[in-house]
Amino acid sequence: MDFRRNLKPVASLSRVAPARWTPALASLLLSAPAFASGGGVVIDIDATIVIQFALLIVLWFTLNKLVFQPYLATSQARQAKTDDTRVEATRLRARVEALRVEHKARWSAARDEADAARAALRDAGAGEREQQVSAARAQSRKIVEDGHVRVEAQLKAAHAEVGARTAEIAQAVVDKILGRGL
Repeated sequence: MDFRRNLKPVASLSRVAPARWTPALASLLLSAPAFASGGGVVIDIDATIVIQFALLIVLWFTLNKLVFQPYLATSQARQAKTDDTRVEATRLRARVEALRVEHKARWSAARDEADAARAALRDAGAGEREQQVSAARAQSRKIVEDGHVRVEAQLKAAHAEVGARTAEIAQAVVDKILGRGL
């Protein structure tokens, strides 16, 4: 969990109105004799308190100028950079998501295109195969028909030859059986 998100820069102490801390400081200084009478720490109020107060004010403004203000400026600059980086990261995440969706759509389109090309090639191959099978069937039918025609022609020639020789063979058979010629 990021705790820095919930932190807010500390307001500069110099921005606190002197009217707020002056009464508190005055009551502290005036209550010192009351503690002394009760057996507490004795604080002598003399001219050194004014010097100490002046040193406190000088130290306050010096530290404010040299330490507090630069620290707050650095802290605010760091927070601004962090915020800018977060905004940039959010923008980049959105861009990555958009690119991922676009990539997924392109991948899907390429896959669909490849499937369509594969189907077209398969159909073309099936059509070509069908043409080759049809051509082979037609060629085999022609060869078979040519064979039938040749066989029929040879059969007719054989029948004609046998028909012509039938009378001769019959005469030879009769001559052999009867032993004489007709």
